[in-house]
Amino acid sequence: MDCEFSTPVNFEGQPATADEQFQFQYASCNSEILTLIHNDTNEAEFYIQKTLTYGELLLIIFISIFFIFGVFKFVWNFIQQNWNYKL
Repeated sequence: MDCEFSTPVNFEGQPATADEQFQFQYASCNSEILTLIHNDTNEAEFYIQKTLTYGELLLIIFISIFFIFGVFKFVWNFIQQNWNYKL
């Protein structure tokens, strides 16, 4: 990722001098794996990663299996309950 930081300001929002702590006000990044999202209502900007890591993939698989098992158990109990009343 190639980022360019500009406009250093102090923590009060004023231009920073050489002897005080500062933060950059703007960051401009060029990357193939990140997408810039811009919110028009409050002018917020943030980046979203286009790829999945192994940890995220493992978490998605685990949650999906847990969800499918829960739905299956709910449907099975519903069918089993109706089948018992028909006898």
